Amino acid sequence: MSREYYNLRFVVTTPTLSITEYNCLKEPCNQIGFLIGDKKIKVSNVITDESLNNTITEETICIHASYPLPDFHEQLCSNPLQIDYKKLKYFLQKCPENYEKSIVGWYRFRRNAVLSPSIADIRFHAQLSNIFDKMSVSTNKFLFCMFNHNYIGSMDHKFNHIFYRCDTGKCLNPVKVDIVNLSTKPFIEDDNLGYKTNINLIDNCKAYTDTINKVFGNGKDQCSKVSVYNMRTALIEEMNKMVKRIVENEQEVIKLNASIEEKKKEIEKKNNVKSCVPKN
Repeated sequence: MSREYYNLRFVVTTPTLSITEYNCLKEPCNQIGFLIGDKKIKVSNVITDESLNNTITEETICIHASYPLPDFHEQLCSNPLQIDYKKLKYFLQKCPENYEKSIVGWYRFRRNAVLSPSIADIRFHAQLSNIFDKMSVSTNKFLFCMFNHNYIGSMDHKFNHIFYRCDTGKCLNPVKVDIVNLSTKPFIEDDNLGYKTNINLIDNCKAYTDTINKVFGNGKDQCSKVSVYNMRTALIEEMNKMVKRIVENEQEVIKLNASIEEKKKEIEKKNNVKSCVPKN
């Protein structure tokens, strides 16, 4: 009898955490923003020893950027605990096309605070997930990340974060989110050094392909966060170049290692020949 298996994985890139923490820390007050990412689903058929044709569905949600909203309450809320859907719709209309499909979560930053959701956090998450679960991710997969910054004196700084999601109902529970680098499997494969994954870290969001036209156009309804879009574009271009350099360097390392192994074998062969020659 065939079976169906389902695996769900959340991942976040290291630059995303670093840049988000930096943006939060440089602001004088607490911060709120959106988590930008992409969802990919891979379906595989596996034939077992018993000749059963099992289906494995692997879903990966990757967070690859963040979008700060320092004026979150003024832009999107009708009162301190209520999202204004008309304001949110207007905000999304000013953003690049299909931008709402890349919003996979949101975050909040507080200094010297515990990483436990408040009543306001739970209420905001319920409202946001109700909206974006239908646009970008499916039910109960919209993420919430809490950041804090604790420091003693001026030298000892510590950044912390915890991801949450609603498994069932409206309760926020911690969820495992893997931190990945470009050199971390499965983002790099050993067979041919091609950077393979079901998540494209460079151009994995259609919104970014339209960024230049939307941000640098002459229209009056441009998104107010022009500087953020400019930075994202520059980072994407630089990452493309960086990945190419990494691949070239690793291919060169493989060639050098192969050459070293050949030299070792030649030296070992010569030593064996010398040891076999009888002494007079």
